[in-house]
Amino acid sequence: STRAGGIMSLIKDGFNGFFVHVRNSTEITTRVNELLENDALRLKMGERSYELVAKKFTWDRIAEQFTVIYKKYAYTSKEYLRVVKAAVQKS
Repeated sequence: STRAGGIMSLIKDGFNGFFVHVRNSTEITTRVNELLENDALRLKMGERSYELVAKKFTWDRIAEQFTVIYKKYAYTSKEYLRVVKAAVQKS
């Protein structure tokens, strides 16, 4: 991967993947060949990546993060506040 975008939080260089410089085809080729030629390294990096993603992206964590975002925006929207105000006035 390159050091651009959100993938950086998932890759640990040399542990579960490699970082390469943007548009450096020589470096990309070297790293791909290294993985193709070294079964043990490729499998170990794959296992480490799977473990990281399995821990970080459970349904419970995704639901928790979604709830935080929902509460942050839903409870502050103008439409939500209008509905709440109308309901309070009716009671």
